[in-house]
Amino acid sequence: MFQIGDVVKINHVAPNYNGKFAFVYDSYTDFEDPNQIGVCLVTLDDQAIDTGGWSYREQKDYLEYFMTSGFEYEFKNAIQLQTDIQNGLLDPVRDRITHKLYVEKNDAEQSTN
Repeated sequence: MFQIGDVVKINHVAPNYNGKFAFVYDSYTDFEDPNQIGVCLVTLDDQAIDTGGWSYREQKDYLEYFMTSGFEYEFKNAIQLQTDIQNGLLDPVRDRITHKLYVEKNDAEQSTN
């Protein structure tokens, strides 16, 4: 459903994730349905929380596609992921989200004027 490098919005789930943007950093064969792909996410807020894996069903129920980041991360392990985040891995992705939200807001304002 989603691919490494996609940015998704988490909806209708635990309050600490609801409405947050997240980056797809890894994928795996879904445990519930081996014909589908599960994805791993890290939130794009200042906390950069690794939310773990999301099955295909969970993706359909709780995730909404927002954009592709244009960046594919090669996941090695959780320690390397955290090191990469601390070194600014997600900064360009956050910048692209901010830009897209700004453009969408301006487009919406112009269409109402």
